[in-house]
Amino acid sequence: MTPATTPTRRGLGKRVAFVTASAALIGATGLAAPAAAFPDGCSSGRASPRTAYTICHTGSGEYRSWAVCLGPASVKRVNGPWRSVGSGQRSEASCQWGWVVGEYGSSLIGPI
Repeated sequence: MTPATTPTRRGLGKRVAFVTASAALIGATGLAAPAAAFPDGCSSGRASPRTAYTICHTGSGEYRSWAVCLGPASVKRVNGPWRSVGSGQRSEASCQWGWVVGEYGSSLIGPI
């Protein structure tokens, strides 16, 4: 009769190595979920003192422009419309008359 054994650190290490190697093999055989492509090839800028834009040419998903508008006595953020990558359309965020764009940038979302 053999005495009851408890797992040792050595045995646990072998199991962890097996699980790690199995996960690597699954990834190498392509069974893992593919990575989603996000918008890429994007550029943003000022179209005028009161309008910012964003356009993305490659990848997939959607994008939109945002701007921080500076007014006479306050500040607010505005967003342009969402556009699909590859549409060739700029998303423009415009401040109201008398306000100017302070900061600007883009919001990106991958395919759903």
